[in-house]
Amino acid sequence: MTTAIHLNGAARYRPPWVPLLWCAPALLMITIWSVGPFIGTIALSFTDTSPLGMGGAFVGLDNYRSILQDPAFWSATGNSVLYALIAVPLLVVLPLLLAQLVHTRLPGMGFFRSAYAAPIVASVVAVGLVWQNLLGEQGP
Repeated sequence: MTTAIHLNGAARYRPPWVPLLWCAPALLMITIWSVGPFIGTIALSFTDTSPLGMGGAFVGLDNYRSILQDPAFWSATGNSVLYALIAVPLLVVLPLLLAQLVHTRLPGMGFFRSAYAAPIVASVVAVGLVWQNLLGEQGP
């Protein structure tokens, strides 16, 4: 059993590859600004170049061997894993609990909602006042 796709308007007359052309500029930018530097970094990791230097001699896997033997690397990796195991669940669960709390009907919840939203509103007002002073007739 096949289902037919019913196209309307100009889509009926255009070749099916044309929408891919619409994605081409975005894919090109992603390739230039993300994939290209990523591949360049991987290639540089096999050389002994300085951080801002150019070129460098090919050293193969020596950089990876030395970093795996460095205790500072393992300490930093352990700290990152510990942080991810503690912070990520908290940063998911706590906002969900606060959203559920704001959604409930409890006495004094109006004050809590106002106190909870006040910093958000205050920061927008502060930024607005700063820009108003910067762009005013008298200047900054």
